Amino acid sequence: MKPSRTIAVLLAGAALLGGCSQADSGDDTPPPVQLKQIAGTDRFEVTLSQQAQERLGIATAPVRQDGSSTTVPYAAVIYDSAGATWAYVPATAPRTYLRRHITVASVDGETAVLSQGPAAGTPVVVVGSAELLGAEAQIAGEE
Repeated sequence: MKPSRTIAVLLAGAALLGGCSQADSGDDTPPPVQLKQIAGTDRFEVTLSQQAQERLGIATAPVRQDGSSTTVPYAAVIYDSAGATWAYVPATAPRTYLRRHITVASVDGETAVLSQGPAAGTPVVVVGSAELLGAEAQIAGEE
């Protein structure tokens, strides 16, 4: 995903997550997304309901060590509005994700070579990361 497409993807993700919401029917259905601010940062832990997790089809792939290079699938790379690069990693709680800063040294086709990021073997989100960013940014979806 190129930075110029970030807003369109975020809006699509917000609409998708918006489709997970429930009308206030008085039942105990959990919200599709819960946010918990990470102390001392402007970032949040993003926790999805089971339904939101399934609807988004969240998928991960491990960070790889290829010789002296650390790589991730380019699909794991997301850009914020300032152009900074990030990747979502699973937290310790089920269906909970954290946005981690990464530095992309280069892109070779579908692979991003990192000069800074998670250690080899760490899973990164490759499907659903743009929707997680939209949820974290609290972009409202269409009801």
